Amino acid sequence: MSTHKAIEKHFGKPKQFYCQQILQIKEKVEHKTYRYFNVTVQLTTFEGAHDFPYDLVTITFSNKYSMEWRAIDVKSRRLKPNEN
Repeated sequence: MSTHKAIEKHFGKPKQFYCQQILQIKEKVEHKTYRYFNVTVQLTTFEGAHDFPYDLVTITFSNKYSMEWRAIDVKSRRLKPNEN
């Protein structure tokens, strides 16, 4: 699942975003022969030509039991006009 699809599923519509950054990469080891990764990214959504409202969105992707990455957690909060 891409970042765009995770945002669309979370908000119910597509949203533009910028300032995407990786917050954390965690290796998970279930046993000696199986390991996978959880990757947490953060970004800011915007409306129109980079206008308010802005949302700070944190998405955790995992490749557990799959060759493809999928969003396993999406959190968002509305930013105040004076917040970056």
